[in-house]
Amino acid sequence: MARTRIGLLRITLSLPGARSLKDRRRVVRSLTDRLRARCMVAVADTGDPGMRREAELSVVAVGLGTAAVSARLEAARAIAIRAFPVEVTEADIEWCEPPG
Repeated sequence: MARTRIGLLRITLSLPGARSLKDRRRVVRSLTDRLRARCMVAVADTGDPGMRREAELSVVAVGLGTAAVSARLEAARAIAIRAFPVEVTEADIEWCEPPG
C-alpha cells in the first residue's frame, strides 16, 4: 500500500522587470494562480514582500506515493521555469514526513 507523501518545492525567482511592489505582486499572483490551477498544489509567497525584484514561492503537494507527488512538483517547476517575465534562480524539492 502506498504511503502518504508530502513534497515541498521552494522556488526562488528573480523579477528583473519589476519596477514596483505592485509589479511584483502582479507577476507572483499570476504564477501562483497558474500553479494552483494546473498542478493541484498549494502555493504561498514566502519571500520578503518588501523585495521588489525577488520572490520565493513554497509549493506543497500531498498524495499517495512518491511518484505522484514528485510528478506534480516537477510539473510546477517546469511551469515556473517557462514563466515570463520571471527567472528561476533556484528550485529545490524537499520531502517531509507526515505526522503519525
